[in-house]
This record gives sequence, structure tokens and C-alpha cells, in this order.
Amino acid sequence: MTSAANTVAICNPGPAWSSRDIRALLRAQRGRLNMQEVQGYFALFDRQEMLDELLAEIANDKA
Repeated sequence: MTSAANTVAICNPGPAWSSRDIRALLRAQRGRLNMQEVQGYFALFDRQEMLDELLAEIANDKA
């Protein structure tokens, strides 16, 4: 899957993608993602609140 296809899949999830899938990807790539770029993609699709919630859940994993 190309980067553009990943972006569409993450920000506009269809039946194959869920918040659980996105959370798992963010968790697995923690520390390796360019978060400014990720935030830009979520903003592009007006999904900033979704990203904030997912990141808060992941941050709680560390606690």
C-alpha cells in the first residue's frame, strides 16, 4: 500500500479499518512516526479529535 493509500485508509476508514487498527499501527510505530505529518493527515480529513483520543489511549499504556 502506498503512503497516499495508507493516509486515505487511516483517515477515512472503511469496513477493513477501525479505530482498533489505527491504534495498533500508532502503538507499533510509536517513536518512529513523524507526528507532525500524521497530525497533518488527520487534520486534512478533519479527524484531529480521533487522533487525540487514540494518542491519549496509547499514552495511558505507558502509565
